[in-house]
Amino acid sequence: MSNIRIQLLNIINRDSSDSMNFIIAKYILENLERMKVISTKELAEECNVSKSSISRFCRKIGYEDFMDLQISIATYNSYVNDQFPRLEENSSKDFIQSYFECTKAIIDYLEKHLDIEVLEQLVQDIHDYQRVVLMGHVQSSFPAFSLQHYLTILHKFVYSTQDLNEQKGMLEKFDERNLIIIFSAGGKFLERVLERTSVMNRRHIPKIYIITANKTTHFPFVYKYIELGETFNYASSVGLEIYSKLISLMYRKKYTDF
Repeated sequence: MSNIRIQLLNIINRDSSDSMNFIIAKYILENLERMKVISTKELAEECNVSKSSISRFCRKIGYEDFMDLQISIATYNSYVNDQFPRLEENSSKDFIQSYFECTKAIIDYLEKHLDIEVLEQLVQDIHDYQRVVLMGHVQSSFPAFSLQHYLTILHKFVYSTQDLNEQKGMLEKFDERNLIIIFSAGGKFLERVLERTSVMNRRHIPKIYIITANKTTHFPFVYKYIELGETFNYASSVGLEIYSKLISLMYRKKYTDF
């Protein structure tokens, strides 16, 4: 599974727009679907940077060398039909109505299946742990950052990251004193971040919650999976956003007096 788009978006969102890394990331993103084979020299010329800048860029986003980057570009798949339904035969009114129906179905599922005890346990852990880290990628990072924002208002500091390399390092090194909450619409976060899930087969690991909109593979080192739907579709991220808000509301109810 290629993570190239996530890694490039992380550069776009964090680096200055006139930096070399931003320029390189922007070019690759704009040409990702058609740029399956390109040399270091060609990429450097297109971005008006040196070949050494390309090498540094590769290391910056977690690749050993340019060949590693090339492999990731060549194997990239946008899975566009999983993100957006085919709309050619639908009128604008029809596909908008379809989206609303999918969203309503997600809300109905949450209302019927929400485990309040699990929600309360998660909120208690957020309150009790000194170090809490929220993780997500692309659309799943929005509920993570939103939760960070609201918890800060409620005087609870938590850290949020969508940097794949930083996430990998935390999962591999953090111990039981740490709480990690992962938002993953499709449920494939761990397979995407960890080269080997066996790295988690150690004695002292962080307490991990995974909040997903999909039924997914359960790893034994994950403390709790919170599955907010049966299958992933283009409206699934709505469920994550609602659950994120429920966490902050429950925290407000239980742990603030202002």
